[in-house]
Amino acid sequence: MRVPDAPRERVLYFDIDGTLVHETFGAAKRALADGRFERLVRSAGFDRLVCVSDAVSIGRLIASQRPGEDLMDTVLQLCGGTLRDSDWFRQNVRPVFDPIHRGRYIDTRHDWYFVDDWAATHLEQAYPSTFIEYLRQGRVLQCNAAGSGDDIVAWLRRIAQRPHPGRRAAGRVAAPRPLRWGRRQAGASWFAAAS
Repeated sequence: MRVPDAPRERVLYFDIDGTLVHETFGAAKRALADGRFERLVRSAGFDRLVCVSDAVSIGRLIASQRPGEDLMDTVLQLCGGTLRDSDWFRQNVRPVFDPIHRGRYIDTRHDWYFVDDWAATHLEQAYPSTFIEYLRQGRVLQCNAAGSGDDIVAWLRRIAQRPHPGRRAAGRVAAPRPLRWGRRQAGASWFAAAS
């Protein structure tokens, strides 16, 4: 019997509207503004982020109607300054093009976390028999859509205190492999680990 490999990546699935910024893509939440969300995510050791927001659909629509418009630039703009480093964003954020079913895209084989103002609803739809356990494990934060973002700050700080399963090699921290955007091929991921 083969024992499954331990999770190696720490992955954050995140929403934008009502999570990073106030509803209807308003201003950035105070506690996450000016790149603070990005700094907290980096401090927590996330290897990859997955944007499950409706912003991806909006960005796709805008990009399709404006020649030269870039989807990831549009999504980054909709984050309202909570994420600032465009190069880092492009290397580490993957969009989900079906935000209605966002919970299905959570890969539970990794050290995953999910923040969304509708997190419990999406998670229950995708994992009806185990979503309560995921909530108990602290993997999920249903943030306050009208709040300042302080709940997200506290949650990310708790995650930063947890050991990273992919970085325990001979007692020292291994650097994460950088990601790069690749050309999509049949059955391939939108990005691949840099060689």
